[in-house]
Amino acid sequence: MPFRYEVDSYFAPTTVLQRHNGSSWVNVTASASQASFLVTDAGNYRIVIVSSGNIYHHPFFAKAPPPTTFTPTVSSNNTSHGTVSTVPNNLTNINSGTLCTLTATPNTCYRFVNWTRKGTSTVVSTANPYVFAVSGNDSLVANFELLRYKIIASANAGGSATVGRIIIRPYKTTLQTVAIM
Repeated sequence: MPFRYEVDSYFAPTTVLQRHNGSSWVNVTASASQASFLVTDAGNYRIVIVSSGNIYHHPFFAKAPPPTTFTPTVSSNNTSHGTVSTVPNNLTNINSGTLCTLTATPNTCYRFVNWTRKGTSTVVSTANPYVFAVSGNDSLVANFELLRYKIIASANAGGSATVGRIIIRPYKTTLQTVAIM
């Protein structure tokens, strides 16, 4: 947005920059020997030039630039392990600073682990859902892993134990009878 407004140096000693505040004109700079003014905010401005007792006004409007937009992308490390949803739904041309929510939904037999930057192992967050302010064209990946179970068997007083047929339903896996000696 910042830009420099140049004034012919012939007028510089008697030139002032003013901005309209909604009800009146307010000096942004004092009348000084300067041939250029730095305008940093959007709004209505005017250059006032005093020459030989005459006052000339040169109005102009400083327009704010369009907001910076980004298109972040999100994906799953494996779509058979889980899916990702976003709010807003479409992440195309999102204004910088907009809050986005990513939600990772694991499929049966999987759990969500973390969010990383695509192509790296850099962990961005372990939160789910994950809320962030858009600041670039980031590519984030939801990482899922297979659920794991630990089966512990202990021996009885006689020194042996038998683990019968075990069915772990989420995996739909069957373990055979095991004798521990």
